Amino acid sequence: MPLVQLTYAEIDVGVQLRWPVYDQTRRLLYKKGAVIENENQLKLLLRLGLYRIENEDDDIANQVNKEINPFSSIADLCRRLENTFAFLSDPNQATSSEEILDRTYKVISKLILLTEEDTDATLGAIHLDHEGQYTLLHPIHSALLCYLIAKSLSYTPDRIFSLLSAALTANVGMLDIQESLQTQRVPLTDEQRAIINNHPRRSVEILQKAGITDKLWLTIVYQHHEKVDGTGYPRKISGQEILQDTKILSLADRYHALITHRSDRTAQAPTQVLKNLFLEQGREIDEALAQLFIKLLGVFPPGAIVSLANGETAIVTRRGTDKMKPIVRAVINNKNTPYSRPLLRNTDHQEYKLVGLAPVPKIPMIALMRLWEYD
Repeated sequence: MPLVQLTYAEIDVGVQLRWPVYDQTRRLLYKKGAVIENENQLKLLLRLGLYRIENEDDDIANQVNKEINPFSSIADLCRRLENTFAFLSDPNQATSSEEILDRTYKVISKLILLTEEDTDATLGAIHLDHEGQYTLLHPIHSALLCYLIAKSLSYTPDRIFSLLSAALTANVGMLDIQESLQTQRVPLTDEQRAIINNHPRRSVEILQKAGITDKLWLTIVYQHHEKVDGTGYPRKISGQEILQDTKILSLADRYHALITHRSDRTAQAPTQVLKNLFLEQGREIDEALAQLFIKLLGVFPPGAIVSLANGETAIVTRRGTDKMKPIVRAVINNKNTPYSRPLLRNTDHQEYKLVGLAPVPKIPMIALMRLWEYD
């Protein structure tokens, strides 16, 4: 059965879809009855390409799509990004802007669809799934966080594309040393510090050599380590000299770095990082964006590991309507023995009241998928 590309006139914002919607490879993106929330989301999705299957059988159409889940899909995104980095970095490769744009576009399209399909599970993956190369996970996770912020600010599709492209490629100027820095226990050498300080310029040079001319994309990359108080680099600009788009990436970049383990620094709990962001707002990071980010993620975001009143250790899986009462699933009992399967707990009940953060246990991939019911 042939694919039929959907047009702007065939989809209404806020109205249930009349058919399941696919991408050009026939991968299910939205089930029949799903709702496109706003005009910007619709325009962005149409730009990525939305299709229906002509005369599709309803039984097939209503199947749950298990392929779109962050726990397997982020690994695929990392592989795609790794190939893009190799293409950019190969001195023998005749790079073209069309090739780079196409590769970047494909990563961004899947990244957005992941977030739209299940935002809470995607946040859970960002906070708990750190298996893999930091040089790949960091830009993917940072871009996901950037998308959440940009969407809430009703950014246009083109502006979102530029921002997420910058998030994915901001560190191409220091790929050679970035992975080793994660495991380095000794202080930086003068050479390493020089590479770090120069990598925004170097990243822009690599992208320009590849034919990228998007001014917003390049400017965000160049500015992404500048700080509101003027203590950043490479130019030490401050305040309104820094683009709002850059401030979004800087916030996402910093947040993800702090929740990720390094050999010289233990990963911080997301709730603690959010608290620190609140205290630092207006100095190194933009105050309004910090407040928005905290509101979007919640006091205990999906993936936060918490203690319950009955002594259980649980993981937040969904943001609740009450910021102090998220949806959680218990993973360890009050005798420190793991459950064979996560147990849903209602934090409204006194017995299961959330009482604070808990030590971070090692969570295997299969358990992560069970937590968000993707197994």
